[in-house]
Amino acid sequence: MRFPGWILLAAFVVVDPAGASDMLGIYAGAGAGRAQVRADPGPEGIGAGLGFGEQDTGWTASLGIRPIPFFGAEVQYFDFGHPSRTTSGYRIDAQARGPALFALGYLPLPISRLELYAKAGVGSLHVTASRRTLLPVFCPATFIFPNCADAHAGVTNARFGWGAGARLKVSSSLAAQVEYARFSAPTGDPELLSLSLIWAF
Repeated sequence: MRFPGWILLAAFVVVDPAGASDMLGIYAGAGAGRAQVRADPGPEGIGAGLGFGEQDTGWTASLGIRPIPFFGAEVQYFDFGHPSRTTSGYRIDAQARGPALFALGYLPLPISRLELYAKAGVGSLHVTASRRTLLPVFCPATFIFPNCADAHAGVTNARFGWGAGARLKVSSSLAAQVEYARFSAPTGDPELLSLSLIWAF
């Protein structure tokens, strides 16, 4: 009698969870770094003409598998921070955050402690932006001054994302990682350059 492959894998996990994690190359990571969020033109024109593109501290967390040496998959969450800017009598605030799913390809290197990789996938990004007037401006005709009034808007879309990074193994279970990730978005591409710690199980 033949058993489906997933039944054999489940049995292996129950009998030897440590061995199963080694087989799948399961790892988790967390880190922070410098993020940039853009809102020009911004959701529903909030940042129109104001050229908003500011940096802030962002963070990321990931969970991945690497069943074979050169390929893997990863679920990753991004928070690109909450930058703001005051310009032309307005205060603009913007945020971008959300989960993503990536496929990873690793470059073989002669140095066993160093790994280089590239990644591509899709993220569900939630982007919000708000504009607040700082001066007591009266807006009698918004068709003449379309950006005069306060406004707030948010949008969630599936967006293509990509990135690249390097990992330096500190021990058999711990590595330091530098990564650059970026997503395409109609309001401007959010990006994050981060330093993370990676734990292999």
